[in-house]
Formats: sequence, structure tokens, C-alpha cells
Amino acid sequence: MTLKQASSPRVAIYCRVSSDRVGEELGVTRQEQLCKARVKKNKWLLVDTYKDNNVSASKKKSRPEYFRLLADLKSGRINTIVVYAMDRLYRKPRELEDLLEIVDSSPNQIKVETLTGSSLDLNSADGIANIRILVTLAKRETDMMTKRIQDKHQELALAGKPHGGERAFGYESDQITINKEEAKIIKEMVKIFLATQSTGAVVRHLNAKKIKTSRGGTWGRRGVTKILSNPRYAGYRFHKGELHKAVWKPIIDDETHKLLVSILSDPSRRTTPDNKRRYLLTGLCVCGGCGSKMSNMTRGKKLESSNTYACRSDQAIKATGCGHVRMLGRYVDAFVIEAVMTRLKADKKLLKSLSTSGDTDFRRSHVEALKEVENWKVKINEAQDMWTQNIVSKDSFITMKKNLDIKLNQATKELMEIEAIAPAQVLLKGEDFHSAWDKRNVEEKRALLRVLISEIRIGPASNPGSNKPDFSRIEIIWRQ
Repeated sequence: MTLKQASSPRVAIYCRVSSDRVGEELGVTRQEQLCKARVKKNKWLLVDTYKDNNVSASKKKSRPEYFRLLADLKSGRINTIVVYAMDRLYRKPRELEDLLEIVDSSPNQIKVETLTGSSLDLNSADGIANIRILVTLAKRETDMMTKRIQDKHQELALAGKPHGGERAFGYESDQITINKEEAKIIKEMVKIFLATQSTGAVVRHLNAKKIKTSRGGTWGRRGVTKILSNPRYAGYRFHKGELHKAVWKPIIDDETHKLLVSILSDPSRRTTPDNKRRYLLTGLCVCGGCGSKMSNMTRGKKLESSNTYACRSDQAIKATGCGHVRMLGRYVDAFVIEAVMTRLKADKKLLKSLSTSGDTDFRRSHVEALKEVENWKVKINEAQDMWTQNIVSKDSFITMKKNLDIKLNQATKELMEIEAIAPAQVLLKGEDFHSAWDKRNVEEKRALLRVLISEIRIGPASNPGSNKPDFSRIEIIWRQ
């Protein structure tokens, strides 16, 4: 080990608070005052103060001031970090290693001082061992706190009690007492939507009347959809994919809620320009932790460069997974494509079985399948018209639509299987597999994959937070 250069303390004060709901920075201000008192008492040179307000050290959230501190430590601008307590600096043992790498490469002695009594010289074996122990204990406390919160939410859910949070529109701040005026508005929203089947019509009505949301803002389609589909208003508490009878009174009846959800979840309501999936493996990926279907998450405007297949737990989008498993889409796509290409090259019988007797037969079957899908969509629209015109009762409509949806899904599945033949035929012509694949559009690629693959299981990360691909997490279940 190289001899470290001793020098007078050039101090950085680091302050962090996980949650600052009022935005007044009282927590970080108090930490800063106490740390400055320690610096003044020891007559150290205070170089800079670094404050991350409303930022958790245990979640995947950027800490800009922390990273600025590391950069200044690496450059030699500072050599001593003063914090209120170790958990303000670290709650992830993995992140501590970034600091220790800087210590190992720095010619200066580096120390961490806490107001709780710890003075750690990171150039000594004891100092490194002690800081690792402290960070591990901080992580344990975080895990225990998370478990306590989860247990409390589960207890509240089973009892049908609210879990806190922002006030729900239609209820008072206690989340139980009905706000009579807002309850009338919700019933009005339901009536307009059932008559028009348009969330836009509801939005225009609310904003025209200058009715505000529970936050005091204007209405949008997403906010309206969230209320119309929320089981809370039918008297249920939603938690981890399960409904529990709530202690509060409902604003709408159970059957009306089911009807709203049925209409809102109708695939024909999709409004994307081509009404097609954008991502290759959506619908095929399954969480290896809880078995739920994984959906796509995106960040930023460039969807293709940031998609992630994720197990989600979000009542607003009816996602009932564990919420703990995700993997970057480009890694999963690349692995699955290569596996499919390898299998098709090796299994000539499989490849041949995907071909048809002729292009004419394929076109005829494809046209017939398209007509079948459109036929069931028309019947669903007719059933909805019959209900809105009071020709059939609400109960009869719900039964009719359920049966028609089954028929539509079956016809859609048959259409997909027929469409899967198109990319396989191209591959049969002897062209380079990868070149042929690249010429197909997303729907054609997806059609072929649906025929070959039953599901793709993505297991939990062995090293959470790492951006490096771990292909051992991916398991492809092939169709027989």
C-alpha cells in the first residue's frame, strides 16, 4: 500500500433528506447547522456544502450533489467528509465501494466524520472495515423499515382501511367521509361517460364548469380514466392485485364499476396511430419472481432507446405484479432474437413446418381471418348501441360483451398465427437469417415469435442497480 500524504482537513459537509413534502428544506438546513458547528469547533477549513434535498439514498434516484462531492474528492479539492450520520451518506453497501475506489487511488488521506461519534480513517484497514459495518447496518435498518411499512399496508388493506396519501376526489381528507358535492360530480362523470363512452367528453364537461381536481388543477383524460376505473369508488380497497371490502361507503354501485372497467379496457378503444404494439416482446415476458405479465416502461421521448420490460404494481394501469423485476429491453430483445435464429438454423423440420402450401392459400386464409376479427368487433359495437338505447339491460349487456370478447380474442389469436407464416416464408428462401429478420416489421416479427415461444421468464437481478446484462436471468419457454 502506498504511503498517503497527510494534510490539514479540507472539509465537505454532506446533507440529505429522503422526503421534503413541504419543500422548506428544514431537514437539510438543520443537518448543515450541526455539521458547521462541528467544523467550527475543530477549526477545520470548510471548502463546500453539498445538499441533496428530497432524495432517497436507498432508491434508484439520482443524487447530483453526492456525485459532485465524489468528483471533488477525486480531484483532491476536499479530503474530509462531515455528515450528520452515516445513513445520510450511504444506505447501499455497493455504492460505498465507489468511495473506496477513490480512496485507493488518491495520494491523500481521506476521512469521514459523523456527528454520532464515528471518525473513520479510510486509509486504514480498521477504518474501511468500520465504515462497511456502519453502511451494512444502515441497509439493514432500511430493509426493516421497508418491511414494517409493507406489513402495515397489508394490515390496513385486509381491514379495508385507507393507507394515507393524497386525498381522493370524492372523499374528505380522512379518506373515509364522502364529500357530497364531489360525489355528485363523480356520478355525473359516470353518466356522461356511459352515454358517450368518451373520456374526452367528461373532461370537456368538467373543465367547462371550472370544476377542479383534488389538487386544484384542471382535468385531463388520464385523471378521468383513473377515477372511472378505480375500485375505491365502488367501496373496495386495492392492494397487491387483490380487492378488499373497504370501510368507506361507495359512491357508485358494484355493477356500474364493472361496466366502466369493461368499457375502458376494451382493446378497440386504443388510439395509437397504427393500433399496434411498439415493442418486440410485450405480452411474452413474464416475471420470474411472481409470474405476472411484464409490461413496457419508457423514459424520455426516444422510446426505442429506453424501453424496459418490467413487472409493475400500479393500480392506475391495473398492473398487479410484484414491481421488483425489470430488464432493459435491448438486452432481452438481442438475447431472444439470437436464440430464435439459432433454433431455426438448427431445426430444419421446424422451419419447414412454418411454411404454407402456397402464397394463394396464405392470402385467402389471411383475408378470411381479418374478416372474422372485424365481424366480432362490429357485434361488440352493436351490443353497446343496444345498451345505450335501452334495448337491453345493463346485466344483459355485460354478459353479451363477455361472450363476444372471448370470440374476438379467439379470432385475433388465429389471425396472429396466420400472420406468423409471412416472416417464416422469407427465411425459407435461403436468405441470410439476420438480413431477412431485419426486413420484417415489428408485427411480423412478433407473429413469428408467438408461434415459437410460449413465454419468456425474466428472473430477479442478482446485482440490483447494475446496467450490465445478465443473460442467465432470461429463460425461454418454447412451444412444442
